[in-house]
Amino acid sequence: MNIRKATPGDARAIHEMHMNSIRTNCRDHYSSREIAAWSGRKFDEAHRIRTIEEDLVLVLVENDRILGFTHFSKDGELKALYLDESAIGQGFGRQLLREVEKEANRHDLPRIFLSSTLNAIGFYKHCGFAPTGPSHTVEINCEEVGCVPMEKIMEIKI
Repeated sequence: MNIRKATPGDARAIHEMHMNSIRTNCRDHYSSREIAAWSGRKFDEAHRIRTIEEDLVLVLVENDRILGFTHFSKDGELKALYLDESAIGQGFGRQLLREVEKEANRHDLPRIFLSSTLNAIGFYKHCGFAPTGPSHTVEINCEEVGCVPMEKIMEIKI
């Protein structure tokens, strides 16, 4: 497995892995209606490519197959970290997160913040994130989907 920056040619594979990850990894924490709305989003090539070009999007790759990705914006928001079901529990999420933390440090960002899926709260806590407020919902395809705001304060470099 290796981690590399995403390229525009990865856009469709990232989308497909993302939607599949929602269907498989989130199903025990969300209703079937929430999963259908959330994972039923259509591929928007222009949006995915713009994200790859403007933000830090990393992919976890094995034999040319994308098994995970992360999307980190310049303002310090971790917008996505998703893994294929086969890649969970092997430390790949932590590896992707370490790369995001390196990027945050390179840009002297004071914190990384995110809206965690309900199934990933424990993972983020284990990686040093803390909830910053109560759970709330976001609307995806006319369905309310629950999440929890979290953040990690970055160490100050001297």
